[in-house]
Amino acid sequence: MDRHVHIVCHDIPWPVTHGGHFDLYHTISKLHEEGIKIHLHCFYTERKPSDMLLKLCVEVFYYKRNFYLPFRLPYIVGSRSSRALCNRLQKDNHPILLEGIHSTFCLFQNILQDRTVLIRLHNTEHIYYDQLAKSEKSFIKKIYYQREAKLLLRYEALIANKAILIAVSKKDQKHYVDYLNAKQVNFLPVMVPFEKVTGLEGSGTYCLYHGNLSVNENEMAVRKLVDCFFNTSGIPFIVAGHRPSKSLAAYLARFKNIQLIANPTDDALDTLIQEAHININPSLNTTGVKLKIIHSLFKGRHCVTNHQAVEAMEEASLCTTFENFEDLANLIPTIMNKPFTSIDKEDREKSLPLIYDSEKNARQLITWLFPHYPTPDLPRF
Repeated sequence: MDRHVHIVCHDIPWPVTHGGHFDLYHTISKLHEEGIKIHLHCFYTERKPSDMLLKLCVEVFYYKRNFYLPFRLPYIVGSRSSRALCNRLQKDNHPILLEGIHSTFCLFQNILQDRTVLIRLHNTEHIYYDQLAKSEKSFIKKIYYQREAKLLLRYEALIANKAILIAVSKKDQKHYVDYLNAKQVNFLPVMVPFEKVTGLEGSGTYCLYHGNLSVNENEMAVRKLVDCFFNTSGIPFIVAGHRPSKSLAAYLARFKNIQLIANPTDDALDTLIQEAHININPSLNTTGVKLKIIHSLFKGRHCVTNHQAVEAMEEASLCTTFENFEDLANLIPTIMNKPFTSIDKEDREKSLPLIYDSEKNARQLITWLFPHYPTPDLPRF
């Protein structure tokens, strides 16, 4: 008998232009490979419908976000309210996977009772928005982030026991249990396309930062890296990512040793990661999982980040971590003189494929969606 599932995404997950789409797309892809019939629902702002998704799903529906500021709901939820979506979800009894707190409006409205509903927690959103507020320079945006953080704290507590929760990090899992009183929070690593560690042994000539540069927090991380080290070091530094601002481009153009590569293709980014000597990926927030670090550990040589970025991540020991950006003055030159060895690679090969085995993790997800079917460890016929 065919197994059907509704998946509600807070954005159109293809093309995968940054980390926010990574887990979304690869979850859909892996469930499709396991024979699950997917009814996909996507909210959108500027991104366009994708023919690629029709190859993986039985049907795909798109919903334009509502650009009004709800009084009592977080904007990320209220702007994704849709009567059409709620009506479609009520037409059958298939299990439902809600991608992110963003996608939970129909659940909040109590119209999905007596259904199998899972929420994939991409972050502890109220902490994430609070940290965005602290790093934001614009007064108006800072007020918005602060307001959103307060609304999200109340909303996440209200929604915590309306469905089965699935956290991407053990730290977020613990926070939902300890502080939001959630009774059922499972842990499942993010879905990734990487199967083997392919870092090149030897040495590279530059350091690389990559990420979604349209996110203010990532731009601030780049500026801190430059201000605290790369502006005077002379070491080649490449910054690559999605939609960098004009101000960031102008700022980086001042330095001869720094190159900005805007909107690299997947293949180009993989090459940049592989050929770099150091992939340096600090974070200014502590929630969720940093996909750029996972990407760098699978594809690159040395991976340097701050403690915040890998807190409670099992693979933290595979990175070189720093406490303060000022520490980079001693750390980076030392690592630039240290080749990436076969032993370094073997350390990653022992642990990364075990954590990020997307086939195994997809089957675990399927057992939660369809609890009456065999567990992932049983043979499939």
